[in-house]
Amino acid sequence: MIMGRAEAVGIDLGRCQPCTQRVTPPFSRIIGVRMDPKEIFMKTRFAPLAALGLVASLAIAPLAAAAGEDTTPTTLKGEVIDTACYLEKGARGDKHRQCALNCLSSGIPPSLLTDDGKLYLLLPPHGPRDAYDKVKGMAAEMVTVKGRLMSSGGMEALEVTAVE
Repeated sequence: MIMGRAEAVGIDLGRCQPCTQRVTPPFSRIIGVRMDPKEIFMKTRFAPLAALGLVASLAIAPLAAAAGEDTTPTTLKGEVIDTACYLEKGARGDKHRQCALNCLSSGIPPSLLTDDGKLYLLLPPHGPRDAYDKVKGMAAEMVTVKGRLMSSGGMEALEVTAVE
C-alpha cells in the first residue's frame, strides 16, 4: 500500500480532529492510496486558477498576435536611407548615396524617412522580394512604398510589397 507523506514519517493527519473519523478521498478505496486531506488540498487548490489562466491565454492569444499589425495596405512616401549610417551619423541625401548603396548591398536594412521625420524600417515580405530588392537599390531617392504596416516595442516597420 502506498502511504501519504505524513504517514510515511509516522504522523497521522488523516483523522478529522473533532470527530476522529478517518478522512479519505473518494478514489482511495479504488486505488488503495490514502492521502492526507491537507495534501489533497495543497495539490488541487490552484487547479481552478490554472484552468482559468489557460482559457484566458487561449482567448487573448489571437488578440495579442494581431496587436500592432494593420492588415490594410499602407502607402508611405519618403527617402530611402541605410539605417546604420542614419542612426549613427544622421547621414542621408545625395552626398551619402554611394555609401548607402554599399551598406544596403552588404546587408544593412533600408529605412524610409518620411517628410514628417518618422523613420520606418523596410522589411521583405514572406513571398516575392522583387519590390524589396528594388528599394535597396534606390538609396537617397524619394519613393512611394506600399505594404503592410507593423509596429512593436515602439518600432514601426513596413513590409514592402510595391515601390514607385
